Amino acid sequence: MKPSILLILLIGFAIALPATGGNLTDDTAVNIGYTPKTVNTEASTVRNIGSVELSYDSNDIEVGPVRDDPGADWIRYDDGNPRSLYPTADNWSRTRFTPIADFMLWGVRLQPLNQGPNFEDACEVRVYAEDQNSHDLGDLLWEGEIAELAEIDFDNFENSWNWIELGEDERLEFGAYESFSIIYGPAPGGNYDPNNMNQGDGWWNLFDGAVSDPPRSFQSAGAVPADHDSWQQLSGDLFIRANGEYLDDYIDVAVTGLFNEAEQWLVLPETEQNIVARIENIGNNVQDLLVTFMVYTLDYEPYWNESVGMIIESIDAQEEIEVTCDSTFSSAEVGHFIIEVAVDAQEDSDPDNNIMTMEQIVFDPTDVENDFWVGYCGETRTSGTNGDANTGWITAFGHPGGENPLMVRKFRQFLISDNAVDCRFRIAVYDGGQRYNWMWEGEAQCNNPEGEWVEVELGEDEMETTTYGEGEEAWICYFYSGIAVQLDGNAPVAGVNDDMPVAMHITQNGGDGASPAGTGDYMCQAMFGITQPTGKMLRIEPDPVSFGDSLNTFTEYNLQATFTAFGDQDVEISAMQIGGTAGDYLTIDPMVFTIAAQTEQTVSLRFYADEVVDLEARVRIINDSDNLSHQYIWEINASALGVDDYQVRLPNDFELMQNHPNPFNPTTNIDFALKTAGMVNFGVYDINGRQVSEVVNGQMSAGYHTVEFDAAGLPAGIYVYRITAGDFTSVRKMALIK
Repeated sequence: MKPSILLILLIGFAIALPATGGNLTDDTAVNIGYTPKTVNTEASTVRNIGSVELSYDSNDIEVGPVRDDPGADWIRYDDGNPRSLYPTADNWSRTRFTPIADFMLWGVRLQPLNQGPNFEDACEVRVYAEDQNSHDLGDLLWEGEIAELAEIDFDNFENSWNWIELGEDERLEFGAYESFSIIYGPAPGGNYDPNNMNQGDGWWNLFDGAVSDPPRSFQSAGAVPADHDSWQQLSGDLFIRANGEYLDDYIDVAVTGLFNEAEQWLVLPETEQNIVARIENIGNNVQDLLVTFMVYTLDYEPYWNESVGMIIESIDAQEEIEVTCDSTFSSAEVGHFIIEVAVDAQEDSDPDNNIMTMEQIVFDPTDVENDFWVGYCGETRTSGTNGDANTGWITAFGHPGGENPLMVRKFRQFLISDNAVDCRFRIAVYDGGQRYNWMWEGEAQCNNPEGEWVEVELGEDEMETTTYGEGEEAWICYFYSGIAVQLDGNAPVAGVNDDMPVAMHITQNGGDGASPAGTGDYMCQAMFGITQPTGKMLRIEPDPVSFGDSLNTFTEYNLQATFTAFGDQDVEISAMQIGGTAGDYLTIDPMVFTIAAQTEQTVSLRFYADEVVDLEARVRIINDSDNLSHQYIWEINASALGVDDYQVRLPNDFELMQNHPNPFNPTTNIDFALKTAGMVNFGVYDINGRQVSEVVNGQMSAGYHTVEFDAAGLPAGIYVYRITAGDFTSVRKMALIK
């Protein structure tokens, strides 16, 4: 997982414009960046923005106000990571709040960027009722003023919040799902000068890059318009938070994170990934939370035949947990896959935060015959971003793992231009630490007012300069060339998933430093190929080899392994030495052979035991390969039980297993183990304890058993199944979905 956020002011500015591009206007957004890791920097750094130097320290800090200061509950939509601001004069900022239960508003926190140098600009704060259908502003319910806004403290962002509290007799009550608006302004603006951030009095409106769905943050210049359509939607959430108290008990469980344990966006075919969801209980204690994982193709056709459901028996109020999916994700085919997690609790007040998606990209760099574009972006463009000739936008492509180095074969960027423009591109290799190196630079022309994919194909010598290996990333960068880089806004986006490696960066000063962009995904895609390693390169699969842990004696077991010479020279295996007494049970054939370059050799393994044995063999492979250092220890495991083919293996204890599949519709299988024969009662009950089915009631033999439960006539919901066998009783839960 990522370290704590380090709040760092990005080098320079990048101006967010409509997709058609244009010059800086009063409606222009200026992107500022913060990053959890720095590149080419020390802990204390000075960076130039025009002629002004800004110093800061990289500190691990907490972001946002504490939850119980002074009210018990907060409604917030920002993600705690400010990335952009509007320098518009006379601007009003607005966020629409929708409580999920009856709510009493106690006060407001807000956070404009006060640019100074005089911090005496008053700020009006107002609360309006809303028309629940049109979202037009209704009655003015409350107004107040902050006499002097706090200066933004980039070293301790928590100190920069402005707080205004309603008096006890002024507090406002709202019903569940009754929207209201908090606005502040009018922003005095100041004289914007890109070379002098501190010029002029005034303050700008700070927001993040993670857009709420539906959108909740807006801005308007001039008088406050009552008509909702007169407000301009922002490409992110303003830093306005409503503080107060929920008046009733309520249930609200939210998915707050989704990632794979390997933290890899790009994987090779048949690579297994453990999927993890982070779940937060925002409301009161919850029993029997259903967590469901599903995988789709990019057009949302189911890739998994059925979802994987898991029941969390309880999650306490304000508790955050991580849930790992029972099934791993892997695909033998290349493609873009959508991983989805959903949570379901009875009487959940806010279903809008119950689902999260992320993308997993499977690609095969050895397949250069079939063009497969790798990228994080969708086909829908939402905005464009530009800057100056020294500003660039980087899409990072991490190595998917394995010994084969990759190289960039070609890439493309979607750009829009009214005139023929030579666009400048660069490619860097980043080692995952503090350094990256520019390896290639080139140009391609764009001339299409409707937009087009500008494609660049690298020559053989150029491709070799982009070579990168495991643990490294290829950074493909478009430097501002007079036309805006395009972004998409489609979920799932790699640019705002803080649990996965940073996929989108901004770089300034010609590429001397870079910071995560924290926005949507840049419209950049690439194709990759493998470079053939030089020398004698050996790979052995599988390693370790396991015959299993429940084998019979007097029975022969056979497996195969593959030895591959993946370099440009032959590899010689001169001996295999089986350690200890393992040679009495293990046979390997052949044990001496030569593998031609770019070919593989199949090796047969045989395990046979005439007695109980727990084999953990260490086989020393003597070879002349470069990457295995001429000697390689190969592990081979097997365990034979003291039974033969005519004996039945009995369980050591009673056990009731989880039903499968779960959730199910309408049938499911339930396994259980009986240590001894006897009377067995097996029943299914609803959540209120009423028996809905008697599955078994009679004598059963010792051993392993499976029963099928058919719930065709039952409503969807949580059910309990219980087994009683002698003194043994066990209960489990299962979920019926329809």
